[in-house]
Amino acid sequence: MIAFGISGSPLKRSYLLFVLFLGLCGLLAGRPAEAARYEPEDWVSYSVFRYVTSIAMDDRCIYFGTTGGVMRYDHWRDVWETPLTTSSGMLDNYVLDMAVDETYHEILFKTRRGYCRYDPVLENWRIGGYFPSSPADANYQYPDLFPDFEFNFYREQWGAYLTDSYLRRYPLTAHLTDAWENLWIGTAGLGAGKASLRTGRLKMFRYGLMERNVTAMAIDGRHIWMGGVNMWDGPTSITRVDRDLQTWDHFEARYLNGLRSDDVTSFAAGEKKVWVGTLYGLSRYDKERREWRTLTSFDGLADDWVTDVVLDNGIVWVGTSHGASRVDARGDTVLVAEVPKIGRQKIYDIEADGEFVWFGAENGVYALDKSMNLWMKFTSPDGTINGTVTAISSFEDEIWFGTPIGITVYQRSRGKWRWYSSHHQLTAGHILCVKAGKEAVWAGTESGLWKFRRQTGLWRSFTTEDGLLDDVIQAILLDGSHIWLGTPEGVTRFYWKDPMRID
Repeated sequence: MIAFGISGSPLKRSYLLFVLFLGLCGLLAGRPAEAARYEPEDWVSYSVFRYVTSIAMDDRCIYFGTTGGVMRYDHWRDVWETPLTTSSGMLDNYVLDMAVDETYHEILFKTRRGYCRYDPVLENWRIGGYFPSSPADANYQYPDLFPDFEFNFYREQWGAYLTDSYLRRYPLTAHLTDAWENLWIGTAGLGAGKASLRTGRLKMFRYGLMERNVTAMAIDGRHIWMGGVNMWDGPTSITRVDRDLQTWDHFEARYLNGLRSDDVTSFAAGEKKVWVGTLYGLSRYDKERREWRTLTSFDGLADDWVTDVVLDNGIVWVGTSHGASRVDARGDTVLVAEVPKIGRQKIYDIEADGEFVWFGAENGVYALDKSMNLWMKFTSPDGTINGTVTAISSFEDEIWFGTPIGITVYQRSRGKWRWYSSHHQLTAGHILCVKAGKEAVWAGTESGLWKFRRQTGLWRSFTTEDGLLDDVIQAILLDGSHIWLGTPEGVTRFYWKDPMRID
């Protein structure tokens, strides 16, 4: 037996006991101390939820365990709740099995990294515990199901499967019957669905990404476009999600005329068209006609590998791996295949403001003075932007430049320069993207998200310990009080402007 003794005054003893109590509470919580100050909806992540491993149900929601997290469907309101992932406190996103603890009203999860429990009322997590053993239901006989017109249902000796109009096969992997004679199913590759046992009608849900590697995003009215470069075998697509996060559409290049590739590097959304930079050309989506068209080097582009796209007053500026091009947004014609001064070097980022169009390239920064139609090589006195510039963002009279060695900002009205080193103020390494706003400047790096708070002049980092899906931040999208972050594991929405929290 171990005895503890605390000597000193009663006040000191009370203080030490209180500190010990707080420490024990932190251990029991099972979550990083840094993350405990966030509210449940501050960090919300979306990934690939198409591979369902298990289904569970409580008084309010149907839970679908997947290889990318847990989908939650409110069966009373017929809406999707925000998913449960490592961003919200889950131990691991790959769910092997689920169960409901009716005694404590908790949802139990078996993941690759162990067990965890979620209280949907208090919205908190506990790590560890037990997992009840349940008999396998491998011999379940699915009834006749009649899915949407684009799918077909088939039974076989060891289960059932669905096929789509392209003859792709999706085995049924999980099922649950509720008290209202509904059959909830999960598949390997097609997500989740709901069938009526009275009629057999089956409705499949589209929810989440088809490709988890997100390298580009754009806001288009009531929609958000997301895309990335395929890094794994399997189906990929461009994703368009409604801003209420209930309706998800996927555009697969292999099945669409006019869309040559869905390996996306950039988006530029206009009133009638959305321009998409891909590894195999510049694609354009006509929102009225719902048609795709792709421009390539055969149409005059500097190169097929598009690195960035910016829409600026009827002109689409296109950066490629071998120079830049200018496209007429109205006529879809390439006006200039090779931009003067830039030549055939790789373009990393393009930014357009009221006076200039900025190009971040292998050999520095190039700018077009739009009023004078004058091209120039833009340099800094300390030489920090004279080499490779990977990211550019403008805000009012500021221009922020991201490089492999840090961030440089130029204030045009005062002619003032300032440099933030990746070895001192940032300690972030390679800068992948930069977005400047009124209250803060955000930088995506290979080691997390960095925020420059203008009020204090200090940098602060966010990592997976806070709520990111991955520490590699490839794309940043400002959305009012929220910021969207594209990573190799999916997309994360961060409520950064909580008035009750100071980051």
